[in-house]
Amino acid sequence: MKTITSFEVAERFGKKHKHILDIINQITDKDYTSKLLFSQATRTTCQNKSHTIYTMQVAGFCLLTDAPSFSRGKKAHIKSSIMKDFGERFAIVGSARNRGEDDFHSMLRRFIAVPILREHKISKYLVDFYIPEYRLIIEYDEKYHKAEKRAALDIKRERKVLAAFSELHGNNAKIVRVESGREIEGLAEISKLIQGREQ
Repeated sequence: MKTITSFEVAERFGKKHKHILDIINQITDKDYTSKLLFSQATRTTCQNKSHTIYTMQVAGFCLLTDAPSFSRGKKAHIKSSIMKDFGERFAIVGSARNRGEDDFHSMLRRFIAVPILREHKISKYLVDFYIPEYRLIIEYDEKYHKAEKRAALDIKRERKVLAAFSELHGNNAKIVRVESGREIEGLAEISKLIQGREQ
C-alpha cells in the first residue's frame, strides 16, 4: 500500500469521517507545511453524492494518527496493521488491558491449531478474535465490562454483530465472551463449542 484515504482511516478505526477531516484541518491550520502531506480529492458515493476526502502517504498517516486515540489500546493494533500495509513497523505500547488480551491470544494459539484472526472486522464492527474454521467469535472482556450498563451494551452489540455476520456470510456464527481472570473457563467453553461443530 502506497497511500490511504481519510475515508479508509475513518472506516478502519471506527470513527466518523467528519472527525478525521476535522483533525486533518486542525493539523494543516497549525502548520502550513503539513498540507503537503495531504492531497485533497473527491469521493462519489453510491447515491451519486460527492464528498471531500484526503489521500496521504505514510508520513501523513503517522501525523494524523499521532494522538493516543489512534495509538493506544485496541486502536494500536489497527494502526500497526495499517503500518504493516505500508511496509513499516509500529511498536505497540503495552498496557494492562493489552497485556491481558495478548496473553489470552498466546493461550488460544497454543490451544487451537487453526488460524485465529485478531481485531477482525465484521461489517462495521471489530471483534477481538475470530476463528473462521469454526465460525467462532471470541470477545475478551476486561474488568470494566462487568458494569451492568456495559453488560447490556455488550449484549445489544452481540446481536448486531451476529446479524451482520449472517448477512455477509449467509450462515450463523457463535460468540463466546471470555472474562479477564477466567481464561481457563473460557477455553473450556470454546473447546466444547469446537467439539460440537466438529461432530
